[in-house]
Amino acid sequence: MPEFLVTPFSNGPHVAPLEVFIRLLSALFPELAPGELLRGEFRHQVFRTGWSMARADSFQPTHDISTALAQEHAMAHPPRPATA
Repeated sequence: MPEFLVTPFSNGPHVAPLEVFIRLLSALFPELAPGELLRGEFRHQVFRTGWSMARADSFQPTHDISTALAQEHAMAHPPRPATA
C-alpha cells in the first residue's frame, strides 16, 4: 500500500468530517414551501434568482449571476417617472 494512504499528514490541511459541510450547506439554503418553485412565489431571493437562470434541458444557466441580480434589482426598484 502506498505510504501516503497509511501515513497521516502531520503538517497538511485539516479536513472536517463531511457531515459538518452538509449542515453548513443546508444552513445556506432555507426551506421551500410545497409548490413554491412551481407557483413562482419565492420567499427567498436565492431561489428567485436561481430560478430565473434555470433551464429544463440543461444544467447550464441561461445567463450569469450578475445579470440575474441586475434584473432582480431592476424589478425591485423601477425607475421613477420624471416630474415636471
